[in-house]
Amino acid sequence: LNPPNRNYYGVWFDSTNPSIGYAVSWYIAAFDYIPYAIHTSNGGSTFTPMQTFCAGQDIWFTNWYTGVIVGNGINQTTDGGNTWAVTHNGNSSATNSVHFKDAMNGYSCGLNGKIRKTSDGGASWTQVNVTSSDDYYDVFVSGNKTFVVGFDGEVLSSSDNGSTWVSYPVPSSLYSIFFLDNNNGWFCGSSGRTYYTN
Repeated sequence: LNPPNRNYYGVWFDSTNPSIGYAVSWYIAAFDYIPYAIHTSNGGSTFTPMQTFCAGQDIWFTNWYTGVIVGNGINQTTDGGNTWAVTHNGNSSATNSVHFKDAMNGYSCGLNGKIRKTSDGGASWTQVNVTSSDDYYDVFVSGNKTFVVGFDGEVLSSSDNGSTWVSYPVPSSLYSIFFLDNNNGWFCGSSGRTYYTN
């Protein structure tokens, strides 16, 4: 990758055409977060930088031309990463993760209890009301259920498009989540702990 010493935080490859992929990063210069994102069209043999406006933590594409970067804001592209537009200014709270259930509907999560959802492919975002102010690190959508995990050892689950949430506490911070279907999923976090639910 160019530059080779960059820390990358999110990656996405097209499962139907694995030659197309993206990765996002950022670095600090002059006390500011500088975005850095790259694109490949040959399976990762070479990467080309893209100009974005978001210091990226995660990236998701709903097809080869429409995608979203989240970090210190949210950016959307509708032309395969050639141009990006700011669809949410996140200066007040960093966004750590994004996940779409289909081409239109997706969720993002971040610090200070911020969960947002979109129903137009990432062009606009609405904040979801939750009672917690936990720092959320990952979101996963499986079928009609959405799951979010956070630093305080909280698993949030919604089955009504984010209108209501059920909280399941665990005794460790959680940073990542994966589900095979609506019931079978894994959470992992601090102190070497991994949790399974079915």
